[in-house]
Amino acid sequence: MNLNLSNKRRLYVLILVYAIALGISYALPIGLTDSEWYSFYSYLDSHGATPYVDVREGYPPIGFLIYMPLYCAFQNNPAAFSYAFRAVNAALLVATLFVLYQTSKTVVGEKKGLKIALYYAVLPSVVIANAYSNDIVALLPAVLGIYMMQQKKATLCGLLLGIATLSKGFPALLIIPALFAFTDNRDKVKVVGTMVITLVFVSLPFMVVNPFTYVSTFIHHGSRGPWETIWALFESYHSHGGLLHPYFDKFFYHFNLLSIYPANSYDHAIYSWNLSSLPNLLTLCQIGIVALLSLTYKNVKNMYVSLSGLLYISYMFFFQGYSTQFSVSTPLYLLLATINCPLIFLIPLEISHIIQMLSWYSQIFGPEFLRDAHLPLLIFAVILRTIVFAALIVTSLKSRCSFKQVTGLFKRCFSYLNLFKDKLLVLALSAIVILALMSSIELCNYLDDSESFRSFDGYLKVSQSEWQGITVNGLKTGDQVIVRLVTNTGLDAKLDNSSVQLESGVRNQFNLGGSFNETYLFFVADSESHALTFKMQHPKIPFKITDGLYGDLNSTITLDGTSFVFNLRDNGADGQGSMFRLAYPCSVFVDDNFRLNLNYTVAEGEVSNVLLDVFDNTDEWLYTFVATENFVLQSDSIDLYGCSNLDNDKISLVALIVSLDDDAYATVKLDELSITSDETCDINFYAEPEEELFYQVFIERDFTPSLSYVIFLISAVALGVIVASLICRKLKPIQVDGMK
Repeated sequence: MNLNLSNKRRLYVLILVYAIALGISYALPIGLTDSEWYSFYSYLDSHGATPYVDVREGYPPIGFLIYMPLYCAFQNNPAAFSYAFRAVNAALLVATLFVLYQTSKTVVGEKKGLKIALYYAVLPSVVIANAYSNDIVALLPAVLGIYMMQQKKATLCGLLLGIATLSKGFPALLIIPALFAFTDNRDKVKVVGTMVITLVFVSLPFMVVNPFTYVSTFIHHGSRGPWETIWALFESYHSHGGLLHPYFDKFFYHFNLLSIYPANSYDHAIYSWNLSSLPNLLTLCQIGIVALLSLTYKNVKNMYVSLSGLLYISYMFFFQGYSTQFSVSTPLYLLLATINCPLIFLIPLEISHIIQMLSWYSQIFGPEFLRDAHLPLLIFAVILRTIVFAALIVTSLKSRCSFKQVTGLFKRCFSYLNLFKDKLLVLALSAIVILALMSSIELCNYLDDSESFRSFDGYLKVSQSEWQGITVNGLKTGDQVIVRLVTNTGLDAKLDNSSVQLESGVRNQFNLGGSFNETYLFFVADSESHALTFKMQHPKIPFKITDGLYGDLNSTITLDGTSFVFNLRDNGADGQGSMFRLAYPCSVFVDDNFRLNLNYTVAEGEVSNVLLDVFDNTDEWLYTFVATENFVLQSDSIDLYGCSNLDNDKISLVALIVSLDDDAYATVKLDELSITSDETCDINFYAEPEEELFYQVFIERDFTPSLSYVIFLISAVALGVIVASLICRKLKPIQVDGMK
């Protein structure tokens, strides 16, 4: 009794101290105004768009919508939103810590259970990632679901697993250990039925209004490339997993985006694999290892807790990507998988997480120390994590499943076929299938309709002096339109006689090597016809102006013989300086013979700074160099942070940056920008007053549900609930699986 009381006191002290420490760390004003989550909701708000109806999102609905009330409460205040976001996540993390203790003590006792909770509490990566990740939203109900397996509460378990799956997809796999945990056939039906009903009822409103947008939320991950895993290293992809597309393409169904954006090796959202068979192979391995582990642990008494953790680890081992935000979930599942001896796996995993974070955040916290080591740090973190996962999987498969286990499982599954002897049940199932087919007919008709998604293309001659246009006819109010312009020239664009918002974007703004000659425009139609007109903002030149065309800076570009002349003036209207940036794509290997020659003069006025950006395609890093008037970049040149890391790298982009103070002007004459190496890259200067460009127009018309579609869909769901209840009643009250 004293031991129990002592452990409870320690638990309460641990939770109290942990909550206070979290509150203090999350109160620090770091990254408050850079919240990616705030920008998600701000974009929806500015467009009056409803998530999962008008636009797809990157997460299932609960994992995304849970923070939306915070935006409504702290609109126009990103810092307050970030604090509220952290407060919610901190509360969820503290609750998860408590449930972890309750789950662990049932397996290893109170004292060791307290240690398990303590191990998770002190991990720095968990605290750091939880400040910006939504993983904890799925983790808490998932761990609660595992706890309900221990408490033999099937209905609550199914409900919690459904909520967890609707927050992030992985917890759907936890239904496997749940089926092992509940030995009564009725409980098995309850846990599966409750989980499915939860998934269906939360999804039903979105499926009724716009099923294609809702489904796109889940299937768009299938076209992504690998990131920060051993599989990404095999692909020679060393960048992060962010989707760099402009926000407006969320309005389009994913299967239509595949027609708009051809797969490419520089586009992580719609990626072209070098090893084309690798994604399919990884999926097959995921299925195989999950099945093998399930069969191995099926008849092992009370091992569903460990199996829950092992299924996550095995799934992530063959998953194509791994983000730092996964640091919230992975240690907890690893603790469950190795609950009797966790530190031998937990310590190297935490080291890999910290190193992975350092490899990316070094640009913020210590670029002068760590930026040079970005790629080695990332590779080391990936390899160390892979070793931990592989070692854990191999260790867990010491006892192999037998053929008898496999045949026994199939016999048990076939035994459920006896239920189909009930004519009423068969009739009800047939009705569900018919209703589902009736509702799907309308979906198929939409896909076959030529007006649901169409495109046309052509050529357009633009100039600096006249507006030239494209007319888009046959529209309906609400149609989404994307225009792809094949040009690197900056264009002024407008919709004549319309107040509709016109947006522009670049497919990958951080790697213009692939999207240099592309600009995308987007609008939502409000009439049957729209006239889209264009005018060149500057002459056609060999560079893409990425900064300086909008805002407080006026710029003109002329060609003086073989030199460019840039006349730049900050209007002094916003109280801030301006930046003018010219980008040029190239493909040059940096060796001992590499030279980049930059010659310019400031003919009039004064600049505050002239810099040269170099995008290193080898480790996906941007280096900035201070550029004097006669500057030569070599393989051993030192960048702005005192580092040198270009030797033996592949450069895909260079950019010249001219900065002006507020209300300042300057005339800059660019005489030379040339690259020499074993692969010479010549830049020919030219300035042409007009250009003929190729354009493509893509038009999507959203699915509009009819009354019959809604009736058939809702009827199928309602009948499914009734059938689940009938099956539960038809099963024998108790049928215990064999244990060993």
